[in-house]
Amino acid sequence: MFVLHRLGASLILGIVLFSFPARAALHPAPTSSFLDGLVWQLCIPQMLPDAVVENYLFAIYEATPKIDKTGDFTWKDAYAAQLVGMDRKTFVIGGVEAKFKRALYCMFRAMEANGIKAGITSAFRNNFRQFIAGGQRNAPGETYHGGDKVTLGYGYGIAVDIVSLHGSTRAEQLASNPVVWKWIDRNGELFGVGRPYLDRDAPHVTPRTSPEYAAHYLASLRKAILAAMTKTKKKNGRHTKRQ
Repeated sequence: MFVLHRLGASLILGIVLFSFPARAALHPAPTSSFLDGLVWQLCIPQMLPDAVVENYLFAIYEATPKIDKTGDFTWKDAYAAQLVGMDRKTFVIGGVEAKFKRALYCMFRAMEANGIKAGITSAFRNNFRQFIAGGQRNAPGETYHGGDKVTLGYGYGIAVDIVSLHGSTRAEQLASNPVVWKWIDRNGELFGVGRPYLDRDAPHVTPRTSPEYAAHYLASLRKAILAAMTKTKKKNGRHTKRQ
């Protein structure tokens, strides 16, 4: 449930989507257009039929190219779904935990209102789908996308991979990924979601109340800060030498 408080000229939007969420103000402050229109009204959970949420997220998933270093992996979700007698939407989106789906719906609507174009490359994965995943991945059963060792399986997936859809070419989309990820880092707390790995697996997004986020976020944040400090120090050193 959303609770909207008006304090003078400022607006603070709180959201409760999980049983033990962190309530927080948006940082940095959103633009006025960010809060205008029907976005927040449409995101009130009790006003959202499940079909609306799932159709919207599946449309985003469908519009997102699914390409990694190994090539086009669109077929993998379709194949995994076929093996368990499901269509792709039922498998990929239906397998995501219900409250997390609503949080994602609200966040994507807010990104749209803020001019951010983002997509979903991967949502629910069962053990087999994780087994055939390429690139950087956990072992089958150990993925918060829906592995049965760390979640209750289908209907309880609590991870999705989010990328940029800005640009008309893959190169442009890859180059604009940080725009989407930094937006989530700044504003995800409002929706109860975040990126647990700032130093690797950048597209990976989970609830902030998830065990994965709790276990990895602070450590990855420290690494990211140290890396930025090291980069700045080297840059300043080169500048000093030129002088």
